Amino acid sequence: MTDASCTVDGATIAAASIDGVGVVSDNQYEFVNERLVTIHGCETADDLVGRVWEDLYRPTSETVTSQDVLNRARNSGEWCGSAVGTRCDGTDVPVDLSLHTSDGRVVCVVRDSSSGETPGRQRPNRVDERAEDWAGQQGRERYETIIETVQDGIYALDEDRRFAFVNEALCEMLGRSEEELLGTDVMELFNAEAEKRLANEVRKRVVAGDTGTGTIEGTYEPADGTPIHTEARFRLHPSPDEGFAGSVGVVRDITARKEREQRLERQRDELETLNRINQLLFDIVRELVGTRSLEVIRQTVCNRLATSSLYLFAWIGEPDASGDRIVPQVCAGVDDDYVESIVVRTDGADTGGGPGGRAFNTGEVQVSQDVRSDPSFEPWRDAALERGVRSAAAIPLVSGETVYGILAVYADRPLGFTEREQQTLQILGETIGFAINAVRTHRLLFAGQVIELEFHARTPVGVLMDTSDELFGSLSLTGYVDAGERLWLCYVSVPTDDAERFRDAAMERSTVQTSRLVGTNGDRRIVAVTTRSPLFDTIARLGGRITSMTAEDSQGQFVVEVPRAVGSSEFVERVRSDFPQLHLAAKRCRERPIERTAWLSKDFPVDLTDCQRQALETAHRAGYFEWPRESTADEVAELLDISRPTLHAHLRKAQAELLSVYFGEDQPL
Repeated sequence: MTDASCTVDGATIAAASIDGVGVVSDNQYEFVNERLVTIHGCETADDLVGRVWEDLYRPTSETVTSQDVLNRARNSGEWCGSAVGTRCDGTDVPVDLSLHTSDGRVVCVVRDSSSGETPGRQRPNRVDERAEDWAGQQGRERYETIIETVQDGIYALDEDRRFAFVNEALCEMLGRSEEELLGTDVMELFNAEAEKRLANEVRKRVVAGDTGTGTIEGTYEPADGTPIHTEARFRLHPSPDEGFAGSVGVVRDITARKEREQRLERQRDELETLNRINQLLFDIVRELVGTRSLEVIRQTVCNRLATSSLYLFAWIGEPDASGDRIVPQVCAGVDDDYVESIVVRTDGADTGGGPGGRAFNTGEVQVSQDVRSDPSFEPWRDAALERGVRSAAAIPLVSGETVYGILAVYADRPLGFTEREQQTLQILGETIGFAINAVRTHRLLFAGQVIELEFHARTPVGVLMDTSDELFGSLSLTGYVDAGERLWLCYVSVPTDDAERFRDAAMERSTVQTSRLVGTNGDRRIVAVTTRSPLFDTIARLGGRITSMTAEDSQGQFVVEVPRAVGSSEFVERVRSDFPQLHLAAKRCRERPIERTAWLSKDFPVDLTDCQRQALETAHRAGYFEWPRESTADEVAELLDISRPTLHAHLRKAQAELLSVYFGEDQPL
């Protein structure tokens, strides 16, 4: 592969090689290049020349000795494997060895396999002298062995920076034939102008004598279209007038190393971002603790996100009265015109297919990693791009099975939301949803004044009305408990003669999971029904609670209690948008009894968890505390789908909390 007009200087190639190169004669190094001196941590080539090869390397395989390696290389012509090298200071360095035999001598190529190792300082004078001595003694033809042994690409440039020699490894690396490369200007291989400028600067430094060896990294795109990263080290041909007379260099494909470095850098960036997000989440949660205002919750979240360096702006939206559209409530970091122009539907319309509509309907974080190319973001693309948005995420505000709205967050970079970041944002959405639910529950529990809304239904809504036409008497709801996973445990008072018939009729409904007799109430029986109920879901999501419900002949009526802080008109409109068969029959304001209000107020803090409150109420409704008991512990636990020990644990803790409040020293008798 040598052009007739070009003499390839093997000594120069050895000196420029990215790998360490040495020639072993009589089991001792008689020639080493600069890189090998660096790998062994020596000061000069004299520190290695004359050293016994077996004393410098220990194969990692326990079944092979250093002498075995040399013997195999001499007998078979080559040997490759891993070893542990010894530095001049006695420390170890992991290396990869490649040995080839020529004319009784062994050419040893050594590659440092430890992480983060880079070529050391330059020692051109001593290495050149040693190379010239060895060349003069043994003849330059032995350098051909070095060229054949080094597995990297090797090239020589003429004074016009055109390829005058290329080896086979370089041709394979670049995906071009020898004929294509010879005579080609080396600068044509660089893709980026910045890389070309850097290559020229390095060449000028080498020509000026600032450094003996030049190192250049670049990106090359072969014919197959897959870019590769390369690292080239070169040395100049001697020139009597100190100009540029050409150079000889070695090229290595460092794509795998670059990809590893980029992957580590991305991981570091992602970890840093996650740490910042986690800190932001912690700060938000800390500010939300004890907050009893929905407006403060919404604005706090948006402000903290928008003022961080992670995101451009944010807004929170909730469904309108119809439930078909998400209406922004608060925003931060963006002008009102943009927020007011946003139309996000939840009913599958054109503007419901973006991240916001999908997040509300699925209850999971949805992202647009590149708003410029994401077709689902098309309705909002132009306005977003004008404000520097490149990616966006919509986070559902969830508590249990209820989605209260969405949090929309925007970033100024594409691919701005990694999978881990989305998981963290999902937690943020659940935290905000929990806070919203807590505020609405607090309003209802601690309100001194409430509004009672009486609804009538002429067509069945739920299992009570749906089964009432099969019975002789009326049904009434005596209480209900949120059983989780969008299930409700309802206690229904039924005429004794109709109890078993109602129990069996309820089980025939697809929404019902369990139905069983649990107790008596005078001349009526209590039936516990575990069922799905969209009506109960809606009432709970809007911050209300059903206080009574009766049904007879497929018709019914029920009363909902809502705190005065909740707009009753909007509440009614949103309920009727989901259940148009309902109509409002009465609306009245009512003062809660002083005793009940005081018991639930901050002066009488009853700190029960949801599980404790659920277990206590279920046991009470099921007649567990009656004498004799109307339901056993096993039966109550079965209603809640928990074990009996778990039920007892919840009941003991709940009773202890109630009794500690009731008998507290500071409480009035």
